Amino acid sequence: RLMESRGEFEGSTPPEFLTIEEVCQNIIGNNHEFPTDKKVGPEEFKNYLREQHFPANDIPRAFEEYRGVLKSHEKTSDQMLLSLNDYKNLQRHRSLFKANKDLEELHRICNQFEKYKRENNNLWDDIDLVRRAVSLLGDDHINSYDELIIDETQDLTVYHIRLIAQLCKFPEFLYLTGDDQQIIFPSRFQ
Repeated sequence: RLMESRGEFEGSTPPEFLTIEEVCQNIIGNNHEFPTDKKVGPEEFKNYLREQHFPANDIPRAFEEYRGVLKSHEKTSDQMLLSLNDYKNLQRHRSLFKANKDLEELHRICNQFEKYKRENNNLWDDIDLVRRAVSLLGDDHINSYDELIIDETQDLTVYHIRLIAQLCKFPEFLYLTGDDQQIIFPSRFQ
C-alpha cells in the first residue's frame, strides 16, 4: 500500500498477494464445490488416525505421507490415492514408512478417510482443491501471471508446483524460495 500511495505502480498493476487456496478458488469459481465449512485439515486427519488406533508417535509422519505421497504423487492424476502396489514399489527414500505392513495399514486407513470425506457431505482438503484447480485450468488462466514469487516452496506438493508452473507466463520470472532445512517430506519439490 505504501508503494501504491507513492505512485510506484503508476501505469502498471500493483502486485497481488494470494494464498494457493485463493488462487485455486479463483480458477474454480464460485460453484460451491469447495465451501469453507467443509474443509478438513491436518487435525481432522490426525483425529481420524487416533480413532483407528494408529500409533500416536507416527501420526505426524502419516499426515505428511498422506498429503505428500499418497494424494500428490505423479501417478495419482486419475485416482484419489496412489495405488497400494505403486505405493509399495516407491523408492524407499520417497516414503517416511519402510515396512510393507506399515505401508499397507496407512494405505488402508487413508482410503477409508477418503471414503469418509466423500460420504460426509463432500468434505475436502487442500490437495482436493489444488487437484481440481489443475484439472480446470483453461486458456483464461494458463500464463495468467507475468511474474510469480512463491515462498515456503518446501511445503508444496507435486500438484501445487504443476499449478504454479502453468500460471506463470514467463518461466524466467518464476521465483521459488524455501528452506531445504525445513523440508518435512522427501518426495516434495526440492
